[in-house]
Amino acid sequence: MNKQILTSILFTSFVFFCCKSSYDCSNFKNGKFKFHSHIANKNIVIERKDSLQNEIELESGDTTLERVIWKSPCQYDLLEISTTKLIPNKADTFLKVNPIHANIIGISKNYYITLSTLNAGSRKYTLTDTIYSFGKNIP
Repeated sequence: MNKQILTSILFTSFVFFCCKSSYDCSNFKNGKFKFHSHIANKNIVIERKDSLQNEIELESGDTTLERVIWKSPCQYDLLEISTTKLIPNKADTFLKVNPIHANIIGISKNYYITLSTLNAGSRKYTLTDTIYSFGKNIP
């Protein structure tokens, strides 16, 4: 039993330390990206310039401005600054004081995969999304 646990820990450490450094997340600090929110069933375009991000819902035209706080080249937090929604919902108010923690966990030529978490009191929500890049290829 202990041998299985040790093997599992060693394998996880190997994957984390070896594979994590095999790509350059700094390519995603600036640029234009898009993704489909499966929760809201909306298509969203992201325009990011280092510490600011503007999200545009294509169906409604609503925009949300967010602060991007880079923790490392592959980790960042998002805090909502403002929204153009006529009637902001409870989630908008909540996201102004509770950051979404995002980790870039994979990169391909035209997209990256992010694992995002949100702590809401005693509950923790986790979501994995594929974010596609516009007009540039990632090396």
